[in-house]
Amino acid sequence: MMRVGIVTLPFHFNYGGILQAFALQKAIQNLGFEPIIIEQPSNNIKQVLKQKLYKRSNIYKFVKENFNLLKLHEPFCDDELSINNINILVVGSDQVWRPDMGINRKKNVDRYFLKTVPPNCIPKIAYAASFGIDHWDFTDIETNTAQNLINEFSYISVRETSGIKLCSQFLKINNAIQVLDPTMLLEAECYKKILIESPFKTKKQHCFTYLLDYNNPSNQNIINSLLHKDIELLTAKVERNILKKFFNTQNSIEKWLSAIYYSDLIITDSFHGCVFSILFHKNFYVISNSAGGNTRIQSLLSLFGLNNRLITNNYIPQQTSTINWNIVDIKLQTQRKESIFFLQKALKECSK
Repeated sequence: MMRVGIVTLPFHFNYGGILQAFALQKAIQNLGFEPIIIEQPSNNIKQVLKQKLYKRSNIYKFVKENFNLLKLHEPFCDDELSINNINILVVGSDQVWRPDMGINRKKNVDRYFLKTVPPNCIPKIAYAASFGIDHWDFTDIETNTAQNLINEFSYISVRETSGIKLCSQFLKINNAIQVLDPTMLLEAECYKKILIESPFKTKKQHCFTYLLDYNNPSNQNIINSLLHKDIELLTAKVERNILKKFFNTQNSIEKWLSAIYYSDLIITDSFHGCVFSILFHKNFYVISNSAGGNTRIQSLLSLFGLNNRLITNNYIPQQTSTINWNIVDIKLQTQRKESIFFLQKALKECSK
């Protein structure tokens, strides 16, 4: 069986980052290949300590139980890839092509365009790689590096519509296509197997808020305006402090997914908060978050005709029509079929 190495962002305490890797691993496995996620350890003391805390956390239990992991130190070499029987490399998904994401900007472009992998030593695929934003954020040096390295990829796909334009305008390639985030390659039933009991305590209607920009006062005003008295509110805060992240018992993939599944209303500014609201057919609103990258969310909502779910400039829609999930599901099935076809074709051709 051909072994496929997945190169993605470090997981840490990122629910969406973990679940997209879980889904890509599952999708590749379903296509008859053996996926393995490549971890790239850091020598940075701060990152080493963060990793130690992370591996003792609730959220890491899911990774440990569900992921096939392999540690490889950079630079990758022919021998190292050969010894570990890696036949194909897949970069993605998530914001791997956003230079200031990941651990170290100085290394990010090199890492996620696979600069350390010797030319022509192994086929390379980009699956749903995201720039995160709709404008070019690379320096001239980073741009030159990316332009040279992108030509070594056999197949290239991006997650956002704007990514195609960025590839054409700045990377000088015209063969990139748009595909779904890996989380949407799997049916909702697959995620239901992960669920635990409802985190809600009453029989009222339930609202789950998951905000990356939780402390923004305007966000609190929006939440208050969308709620009514007879609704139970559950909030998951994104802690910036590593110790608070570690001691936060809400840090569990199972709890996070269950909170979305058992809710009647979701209020979020998270890309993957939107994704799972769609997969689980939940009424939801997305608060604009320019720091997190609105492009990602706008592109996602546009795919499914759900643009009216986005709250911008503190404007709260007074009346929003009920989501027609039949129409959404038809669009999802079409996009899923096309995305899986791309992945299957890329893997099959690269395995020859």
